[in-house]
Amino acid sequence: MSALQVVLLALPALVFLGLALHPRPSPGAGQRAALEAELGDGARRVANARGLGLESRGARQVRGNGWLVLTPDELRFRQWVPDRETCIPLAGVTAVATPRWWLDKSVGSRLLCVRWRGADGTEDAMAWQVRDLDGWLAALGGEREADGQEGAEGPA
Repeated sequence: MSALQVVLLALPALVFLGLALHPRPSPGAGQRAALEAELGDGARRVANARGLGLESRGARQVRGNGWLVLTPDELRFRQWVPDRETCIPLAGVTAVATPRWWLDKSVGSRLLCVRWRGADGTEDAMAWQVRDLDGWLAALGGEREADGQEGAEGPA
């Protein structure tokens, strides 16, 4: 085997190792920087959360991670993929709950669920899996539900 053949055999492995070991920013790192620049000191809480979807879009929508941000006036969720944002005016929030099920799915833990009424009168709700559920509940004025209750969206 010639030296050239050895190099050609080893090259794909070296490229793979280089890509695997090279530190990459998370998909949402750019979005977080954009949010911080946009909000400045206006964010009261910022956390990576798993969005489980808008009630109005139904069960067959893309769920995914993003930045959940609480400002003095609104709750925002900027999902990484697809790149979309949901803005919830705090003045329109009608309920904060912690169901175990959302849109007929469960992730094995209680969720942060916010219901609101928009300026046009339409109602909607969204749920997230968050690490500090009690902290988010305290910030939004909600209470943790008792363990024996299931959310209305759970299986019958």
